[in-house]
Amino acid sequence: MIYWPRRAAVASSHADTPFFLVLKEPCMPQLRFHGVTPARLAPVSRSLVDQLSEATETARDEFTLECISTQYVFDGQVVDAFPFVEVLWFERGQSVRDICAGAIHQAMREAGYPEAETFFLALRPCDYYIAGKPLARDGEGNRVGGDGISGESGESKVR
Repeated sequence: MIYWPRRAAVASSHADTPFFLVLKEPCMPQLRFHGVTPARLAPVSRSLVDQLSEATETARDEFTLECISTQYVFDGQVVDAFPFVEVLWFERGQSVRDICAGAIHQAMREAGYPEAETFFLALRPCDYYIAGKPLARDGEGNRVGGDGISGESGESKVR
């Protein structure tokens, strides 16, 4: 199993295997909740992180749940915020994404937001910096897949 690191990565490129980074420790998924109050999210947060941690094989303390104060304006009026969740992560593949989306949907329903939407934004290791250093180099001898994390087959190498 391959993880993207918080601090250190080892590049691996063998002639018979696609390039990927072997990470020393798992890396964050960050969930940004819009139109969701912390008071309603908090009671379901433990169960949500448990499910996401299991699905992604990522330590619980790597997750960030952020409630962003959102105000919408329409036709000159302040209107109720539509709840949605942004998930920023290193791509983990469709099946893991489906499981995570289901867990988020269930948590949002339990928090009183039955109509919430979720979308995933895949980060590329070459665009992610820790202490001023990228997790991967794109175009400097290290080959990174088009999505930043997949091998030549397009299959995700990250959990």
